[in-house]
Amino acid sequence: MSTALDKAVLTISVDLDWAGADTRIAGQRSFEAMTDRLLEVCARHEVPATWAISDPTAAAAQRIMARDRRHEIALWIDPPDTRLTSSPREALHDLSARIAAARLAGLALTTLALASDQAAVIGPRADREGITAMRHAALDEPSRTPLQPHRLRFGPWSFPLELSMPGDQRWIPGGGNGRAARRAIARAIAQRGLVQLAVDAQRLVARGYAAQRVLDRVLAQAVWFQRQGSLDIATIGSTAAQLSARCESVPSRSILRPAA
Repeated sequence: MSTALDKAVLTISVDLDWAGADTRIAGQRSFEAMTDRLLEVCARHEVPATWAISDPTAAAAQRIMARDRRHEIALWIDPPDTRLTSSPREALHDLSARIAAARLAGLALTTLALASDQAAVIGPRADREGITAMRHAALDEPSRTPLQPHRLRFGPWSFPLELSMPGDQRWIPGGGNGRAARRAIARAIAQRGLVQLAVDAQRLVARGYAAQRVLDRVLAQAVWFQRQGSLDIATIGSTAAQLSARCESVPSRSILRPAA
């Protein structure tokens, strides 16, 4: 199911992997400092973000929400769960338990962020658990045309990843992808499309201030478009909620006879 947008929508997600931070970057303190820096960037531009965390019950989630209630916490599922092939019942039971734990901690968890293309396997259980949105890897080759929002066949709204920042181009200061992000936003505006931008916090730490400046410029331009009225910037969860409300307000029509 799809629905047309009145204007382009940009959703920003920040991928945090607190469980593995100590082994992938120079210490947990650096990672926490980067999280605080990203929170400051969001506050400076007054934009909300969806923060994908592998353990939403961690203190980090509460700290993020305390800074700005417009932010959203999503359950980050990475790496791909191989148990979904070998023992799917166990894997899906674990997913339900993680969702329940997050909600018990006071989080209104409605979004999953996947680093893989396992949406089709996880989707039915996610829908049963009240998940309304899934950010996932593109199911096909990335298109140059922004996708109109649509539901996956098992229920949740689909938010395929457009691109991740910073890029992995070593010869470009900050890793690149800044220009690609600005082009994606411009295409979305021209076609009233949906664009999903992910920020890889660990890669941002590794690339340093040059990568942060690239992200800052992308957000500054997005906010300018928002002030001009041609772009909305929202969390994945709030966008899904608005799309669901819009669908519920539109009366269904029978395909067997034309509307009067």
